[in-house]
This record gives sequence, C-alpha cells and structure tokens, in this order.
Amino acid sequence: MIRVTLSVFVLASPTIKLLVEDPIVANPGQTVILVCIISGGEPSPTLTWVRNNEELPKKSINNSGTLTIPAITTEDAGVYSCVASNNVGNPAKKSTNIVVR
Repeated sequence: MIRVTLSVFVLASPTIKLLVEDPIVANPGQTVILVCIISGGEPSPTLTWVRNNEELPKKSINNSGTLTIPAITTEDAGVYSCVASNNVGNPAKKSTNIVVR
C-alpha cells in the first residue's frame, strides 16, 4: 500500500486596522502613539510604517506594530500609513494625518 500525504497552503492577503482618530491633533512635545493591528495573511505579513510615502526607521516601531513618536515637533506632521504586505495581492494600508499645532 502506498500512502501519499498532501499539504494544502492557502495564500491570503492581510487586513489591518488603525486604532487612531483622523486627523490626530497634537501639541509640540506630546508623545503620539499609533497602533496598527494586522489580521490574517498567509504567509505572515510584514508591517512597515511610512510618513509622507517614506519608510520610517524600524527602531521607532515595536514588535506589535505600534509606532511611538516621543516629543512630537512640527517636522513630524504629515500622513502616516501602516502597510502590511506578504506579496499576496496588494498590500493592506491604512493612513492618518498628524497635525502639530
């Protein structure tokens, strides 16, 4: 008797949820925390944060996908996007605008 085992892997795009208001209005010196939650995705997606379409350094992002901006300044203002990608379909993306008074 010959036994054959097949494994089926279903590829799926991730979905994301951004847990912030839009826009975010902050005063200079405040700490701003942006939380991005990734759901699903096979293979496991990678998360990146971008500001005005430029990728932010990994050191400012913790393992759960939270971006912390300590002591925000007017130079930190802009559109921040959480992007989850696993090379299946289009990357999932959610954005918010940060306004610094």
